[in-house]
Amino acid sequence: MRLHIRFPKILMAALLSLIAACACSNNADRAADIYLAHLDSLVDNNRNCNSILDTLNPDPYSVLKTKEQAAYYNLIYSAALLKSNRKADSYAAILSSYQFYKEKQNHKPDSSCISNYAKSCAILAVTKYHKNNKDSLVYPLLKEAQAIFERLGEHNHYLAQVYMNLGYFTNFAGNRTSIKYYNKALEELLLLKDTAYATNLKIKIATSNTISDHNIDIADSLIRTIKENHLKTSALRYNYYNLRATHSALKKDYENAVRFAELRDTVVLEKEA
Repeated sequence: MRLHIRFPKILMAALLSLIAACACSNNADRAADIYLAHLDSLVDNNRNCNSILDTLNPDPYSVLKTKEQAAYYNLIYSAALLKSNRKADSYAAILSSYQFYKEKQNHKPDSSCISNYAKSCAILAVTKYHKNNKDSLVYPLLKEAQAIFERLGEHNHYLAQVYMNLGYFTNFAGNRTSIKYYNKALEELLLLKDTAYATNLKIKIATSNTISDHNIDIADSLIRTIKENHLKTSALRYNYYNLRATHSALKKDYENAVRFAELRDTVVLEKEA
């Protein structure tokens, strides 16, 4: 399971002070790079970024001197907004970042820049779908991000999200390749040792297959891999017991259907941190 790093506001303030102190020296860019690297790590390792957003400098451009730093900041900032379920707010930031990295592709960019371009494609795909609700604008971005990450041999949560969204869109279109994408997303999450996210995905896929009643065997196999000690949150427990109740009822195992329904009803849903 990935660590959830807590970054005290005082440390964030210290980093910003370091950047400001170095603003007139040759170390200014290096200080900004240190700040951005810490910020990127924070966002990547936290499921909910509301508290992180509260610590961000309201005027980062006063200390970020280059276009590349600004693009990197916008990429991180949009990812934090996305994780905090603020998709509408992330659109402007990620569009700016995407445009910068796309232009850089014509100037022999390094692998880090190419990777950031793929990340911007992944985030822009999600925000574009939220903004326009049009698959035609989303699918090419997801496929481009997938191709880049696979070519670079990178393993990260962005790629897992790309696979999940490709699975969603192909499943919605009735395309059987959705199973392939979902399995790739699971493989990526397990490789990243993100048990909670992997368990959540298993429950979603099994629930979808159970409700559709088209792939009950897939639901069966996924349910067997879900361990109750992996249900760390009330939402995961509720969704798991609800899945098992529905699945049992469809298989006419009414005793277990009632048992799991009762377990589901005992779960107190709380707002997850």
